[in-house]
Amino acid sequence: MLGAIIAWIKHRATTWKNHKTLLLWVLLFLLHLLSLGYSPWNAIAAEELRIKIAYVVIALSFMFVPKIEKNAVYKTFYFFILAIIVVGIGTLINFFHHYHYYVASVKHSRSIPIITGVHHMYYSVAVAWAAFLCLFLWQKERKKHWLVTFGFLVLLLLFLTSRTGLFAFACGVATWIFHYLWIQKRRYWIALALILIGIASSVIAVATIEPLKRRYENTLLDIQMFLNKEDLSDWSISRRLVSYHAAWKTLNEHPWGVGIGAVDSVYKNYFFSLGYRIRRSSFTLPHNQFLEFGILIGWMGIAVFLLLWILPFVETKAFGQHWLWSVFCAVAIGALLFESMLERQRGIAIVVLFYCLLYRSLKEKSLV
Repeated sequence: MLGAIIAWIKHRATTWKNHKTLLLWVLLFLLHLLSLGYSPWNAIAAEELRIKIAYVVIALSFMFVPKIEKNAVYKTFYFFILAIIVVGIGTLINFFHHYHYYVASVKHSRSIPIITGVHHMYYSVAVAWAAFLCLFLWQKERKKHWLVTFGFLVLLLLFLTSRTGLFAFACGVATWIFHYLWIQKRRYWIALALILIGIASSVIAVATIEPLKRRYENTLLDIQMFLNKEDLSDWSISRRLVSYHAAWKTLNEHPWGVGIGAVDSVYKNYFFSLGYRIRRSSFTLPHNQFLEFGILIGWMGIAVFLLLWILPFVETKAFGQHWLWSVFCAVAIGALLFESMLERQRGIAIVVLFYCLLYRSLKEKSLV
């Protein structure tokens, strides 16, 4: 019995050692929990912990799960892509069934409703990531239907007109071109040609596709409202810029963060103390995951979160050599810069789940 216990401890210690980077997700949760030492316990704090306990559950699950075989990884990719396609087709059918309502939404730069009720931003990031999974599967299996699916998902992304999703996709494309074509294959002219085609296509798309054109014009108008110091209550980008200013001020005066229970009582005061014309009901948290961690758990939280993205590249060469990991980091960070995706479980399901899956798969060479 004693020998069995010692063997079990040694096995668990080896597991912790081999996958120690995943413990940073647990540390992020613990920092949120410890912040209750200097912030009140209330409904907001309870909700924060309820959502972010998923960091611990997912990370520890992937730490102690047996070796993940290639077949299991590919099946996960298949089911994820299938779910995205089903929701996308349903959304398009809904669009044509309620054509006039949707056209009005596009003209007024409102988001396109998704049939499952998922926020269009989270879904658009999932679409962007699914597109690259199709590219990866085509590279491995050389089946044309993956290229067709990739094309469908790109068109769906343009249809959704989500700035966050489009930016995340652009980050992924740029990373794929640089990492795969430029560094690995050394096809410099092809890489440069694709960069020029991508820039030209983006300009043409914004100039010719009505939803994108409307979104671009509204973005410029939104920024202009901020610069003119107009009433910003109904302008999302302007309120985000104000929230960035407030977050930076909060972080400088509270280097350990205000704690998960003090967002309303501390950060909100900073937000409205800046003097911008915004209704109390239009209070906005930073749509930036790094700043949001900074508000809640300070510089320590930002440092831990940065380490999550840096350490895998240092830990083993496999992460730097495989383009799918680099593209995932680019898509995820591109989205996290403009949305606090890890403050909602649907965002955690995309970022933390695939982070842990790819981390284990690359360390065990399940993607080769």
